[in-house]
Amino acid sequence: MLSTNEVRLEDIPGLLGQTIESPWISVDTRLRGLFEESTMIDEFMTPEDRLLYPEGLLEGFHLLGLLDHFISKYINWDMSSTYGLNYGLDRVRFVSPMVAGRPLRFRTTVTKVEPRHDGYLIAFECVLEHENADRPGMTATWLCYQLPTAGGATAEEGAR
Repeated sequence: MLSTNEVRLEDIPGLLGQTIESPWISVDTRLRGLFEESTMIDEFMTPEDRLLYPEGLLEGFHLLGLLDHFISKYINWDMSSTYGLNYGLDRVRFVSPMVAGRPLRFRTTVTKVEPRHDGYLIAFECVLEHENADRPGMTATWLCYQLPTAGGATAEEGAR
């Protein structure tokens, strides 16, 4: 499990193999509604469309947005030495429905840390799961690119 200490640029290779697991939380219907309103999902749904989906279904992009929330909450980046960019997602799968109000948990393992130019490309294998579920709700490989801040050490300097 990752510690709450600040992660500096030179500490990033040590993240390899580390796991983060959140406590169980609940995305309530109010938060679900705010997401739908901000992305205009409700605007295009007909009453017939609503019958196709489970009551309170959390939309896939809402689940993806939770990844950033959890990573930011559980990895305390040292902003004086590094900043991060979203590099993209690989192999996103929505395995089973996730619904508002049912406890969910985030788990990720750092599976790759690769020096890239002055920083590091980090692969997080992410899982969102419901409590007491046989299968995860969502799995994804999330790639983040951590770079040195102005005046911070580069990946090559941190490896020395």
